[in-house]
Amino acid sequence: MLVGTREHNVSRDLEGPIRIAVGVLRRSNRFWIQQRRESAHLAGRWEFPGGKVEVGETPTEGLLRELSEEVGIELERKSLRLLWIRDYSYADRSLRLFFFLVELGAETPAGGGHWISLREIGEYSFPLANLPILEWLKRKYEV
Repeated sequence: MLVGTREHNVSRDLEGPIRIAVGVLRRSNRFWIQQRRESAHLAGRWEFPGGKVEVGETPTEGLLRELSEEVGIELERKSLRLLWIRDYSYADRSLRLFFFLVELGAETPAGGGHWISLREIGEYSFPLANLPILEWLKRKYEV
C-alpha cells in the first residue's frame, strides 16, 4: 500500500508480523544498498538499510535508530518520508515493512554498501518482499 507523508503508528502485536523499517537512501538519483550478513535471514541478498522496529518504537524511530547503528547517519524525523507499507510472508516469518524515502545531502553512509542507479538494480539479488518497491522506484525515478 502506498501512503502519503503521515506515519502509521502501529502497535506491535507479539503474535503479529515482525515490523521492519527500511530506509531507501537516495542522492542524485542513486540509491544506497548493502549486503545482508551471512548470519542473517536471506543472507547475502542486497537490501536498503534498516531493521526491526523494537517494542515501543514507531517505525520512524526504529529507522532513525537503525540508520545510526548500521550506516552511521544521524537524521531528524523530518528527513524521512513514508512511501509504502507492505505485508509479506516467508515460509518461516511474516513481516510488515515500512519503506521510507530518505533524501541525503552531504551525509555519507558507512558500513560496506555502495551507491547504484536503478538501471543497475537487476544485477543484485534482493529479498522478494522488496520487489514491488523496486519496481515503483524504477517507474518514479528512471528517465
